[in-house]
Amino acid sequence: MRIFQYVIIILVILLLSACESILFPPLEVVSVSVPEGAGNDSVSILFSADVDSASISKALTVTEDGVGMKGTVTISGSSVVFTPIKGFVLNKDYEVLVTTDAEDTKGNSLSAEYHKRFSTRSEHTAPAVVSITPSNDSSLSVSPEAIDIVFSEPVDVPSFVRAFSIEPFFPFVHTFTGDDTHVRIVPQELLKIGQRYTITVSTSLLDRAGNALPEAFVSTFLNGTDLTPPIYKLLAVTGTAPERELSDTINNAAIPPDVELLLRFDEPIGNTSINSFISIMPPVSMKLTINEEHMNSVSFDPRARTALIQFTSRLTWGETYELTIRNGITDRANNKITGDKVYKIICNDEAKRPVTIVKAYFDRLKPSADRYFPLDPNTPYSTLFLPVDPGFFELGKTPPPQTEIYFIMNVSSDTAVTEISLVSAMEAIRISLRATHTEMAIKRVENINIASLPVSAPPASSGKNIALKVVVDVTNQADPGFVTFSVSDKLTDNSHNPLISPWEVVCNIDP
Repeated sequence: MRIFQYVIIILVILLLSACESILFPPLEVVSVSVPEGAGNDSVSILFSADVDSASISKALTVTEDGVGMKGTVTISGSSVVFTPIKGFVLNKDYEVLVTTDAEDTKGNSLSAEYHKRFSTRSEHTAPAVVSITPSNDSSLSVSPEAIDIVFSEPVDVPSFVRAFSIEPFFPFVHTFTGDDTHVRIVPQELLKIGQRYTITVSTSLLDRAGNALPEAFVSTFLNGTDLTPPIYKLLAVTGTAPERELSDTINNAAIPPDVELLLRFDEPIGNTSINSFISIMPPVSMKLTINEEHMNSVSFDPRARTALIQFTSRLTWGETYELTIRNGITDRANNKITGDKVYKIICNDEAKRPVTIVKAYFDRLKPSADRYFPLDPNTPYSTLFLPVDPGFFELGKTPPPQTEIYFIMNVSSDTAVTEISLVSAMEAIRISLRATHTEMAIKRVENINIASLPVSAPPASSGKNIALKVVVDVTNQADPGFVTFSVSDKLTDNSHNPLISPWEVVCNIDP
């Protein structure tokens, strides 16, 4: 009997439940319309019955990449429209969620949560790191010129800037190539020897469709110890002429006096100054410059591999110099150059032979054996009898006599050197007097054939001899005193080789 009663009770319960489903059906989502791309304004939801506004406001959420969106909800009967304030944009993932808090106007709830996902991305393949150089766990004997990372597809550059890090940090610049699939990171300071560096690309990295790197990429390398000493060459540099390598085992001849010397190393050097390791005999003042602007910036910059030696004045032509480079110059791993080296440099480039005054004569315009008075710096204060006594012409009416000074000069035997620069001669040759009523004025200078000299010219032991004539007006009013003939080192030949040293002769004037 009791079993029969239990069966009756169960049947009644089932009958009441069926009636409730028929009389009070649950709320359902009939359809959802979502944007098919960026620019569409709203999500439309159609329910199976007219909905309760308050419950929909509580139950409806739309997210963008997992973050809730702000927007307006418009309800009209069974239709609900969600319009985001900022709209839907490209390369985002969206989700529409309606919870069981949603009710119709009769209080019937949504039977189960509703989810609808959609995306405005063009593709959904996540980016990956294909390769990195230096490779992971590598040990380097020399510092890397750059770090190169290759990705499986073009990446979003701003996201790379956020995602990339290196520890310990060093300043760097980065450049993308290959349609943003390859990035090169170039150090802007010296990497520490023996330091392990860790490179990380976090999941903040995105491709152009907004897909993120699935997991952080980590790679390390050891900036190992360089045990190889630097090797260098010493080069002679002159203007636009080709560089010439010098040797420490022979005499380096035919070096021009305006030479500059360049130390070129096979790797960047580590010294900020190398002046104490370089000397020259006989002593010459010099300026030594390492490319400091570059040596502390980019480790592989070839300009950080040179040091320039500039002499503050021309070397002496014909002199033999000894340039010593001592052990102490190092690379960036602190390896020193091997041993001391001495370079013999002979400054005797024939094309750069300076001008030398061999002889000079003053024409006294007197027909005698001593008409041509020698002007010799080695015999100062010789007595010079000026041409033309005041009694020979009437003062103020007769023009002053003209005489000549003849210079015999030794110059380079190079075919390019043919004469003295007249412009330089007019600037360099001077006559000054200490006599109240006696005057001398240079009127002109001329290059003349040495064979036409009125005196015999000595043969040239080297180079070649040429002649220069200086025409001078002389006003002589029987006034004793001194006259100084001088030629400065502004005098040059037509190849711009200067006078080897200033020339000067002082004579007594005898009226």
